[in-house]
Amino acid sequence: MALALLFARLLLAVVLLIAGIAKLTDWLGTQKALSDFGIPQGLVRLIGRALPISEIVLAVALILRASAWWAAAVTLGLLLVFIAGISVQLIRGHRPACHCFGRLHSATIGVSTIVRNILLALLATTVIYCKGQSSSLSAINWFMAWSPGQQVTFIVAIIALALLTGEGWLLLHTLRHQGQLLLRIENLEHHLAQTPIEEETPGQEQLLYSIGSSRQKEDNSKGIG
Repeated sequence: MALALLFARLLLAVVLLIAGIAKLTDWLGTQKALSDFGIPQGLVRLIGRALPISEIVLAVALILRASAWWAAAVTLGLLLVFIAGISVQLIRGHRPACHCFGRLHSATIGVSTIVRNILLALLATTVIYCKGQSSSLSAINWFMAWSPGQQVTFIVAIIALALLTGEGWLLLHTLRHQGQLLLRIENLEHHLAQTPIEEETPGQEQLLYSIGSSRQKEDNSKGIG
């Protein structure tokens, strides 16, 4: 049970860390998302800066054994606020972009968004409920037992894995958008090919000739004048 609770803490920490860093690197997108959710403009900048920092702090606190319980409690409160805000928007018929993970993932809210936050809230609730066991295992004791060289190697490997994962996701995201663009171009070409080109009728030619003649007469009269 203690190992399962440690896994729940680490999973919450990873989600919060990714969300916080992603929002932190996209201030404008985060502020726009908050504005779309109906946050007053006077609070958008403040919340937009405080939210990602709070998520990162909570992620670190969940990893540490001494602060795991209260971090889970604050995380649960934050998730309940998210669930309430998303539910209100869906009831009103609004579907703004969630922007939960910054540029990594930003999609319109829906039932799946609520379900995801509910699952995370259940993890936080489990950590809170099992207060004694949830902090019985440390997430960093095994790391501290390694030699400095092993610790540096592990950190570098984690960073490299995170960068490769991010680059892979960005590549897939770019390819998907390029595919959508190619489909739009293909549909446009098909539409143009199916649209007949209208030929000028004799009446149109006569009208164009009359307009050209009148303009020429006006120019000649201006030259004479």
